[in-house]
Amino acid sequence: SSILIVGSTMRPVMDTCHVSREKLAYLVDTTSAPVASLSPISTWIGFKLAVVKRELKQAGVTEDGISVLVRAIPSCTYPILALLFAFLVAVTNTDFGPMAEA
Repeated sequence: SSILIVGSTMRPVMDTCHVSREKLAYLVDTTSAPVASLSPISTWIGFKLAVVKRELKQAGVTEDGISVLVRAIPSCTYPILALLFAFLVAVTNTDFGPMAEA
């Protein structure tokens, strides 16, 4: 739901900065899932923690699930690259696809 709130609240700000709605949609969409998947404090953490704990228990590992998740963050290449690309698009003012046509 936060993706809907961010898009709606940032629309007037982006309009005054002359940023296309397509670019706003790209930036909001590209950053929402990666931030949620990388953050140890998010709505995803409950699900991810339950899965990791179950798998650790089945493997006979006694390590804490949250420490496994935190240590795995550097291995999450898609979210890290998606955030990096979104940052580069925003900083360099690059437009492509529907953004360029708007």
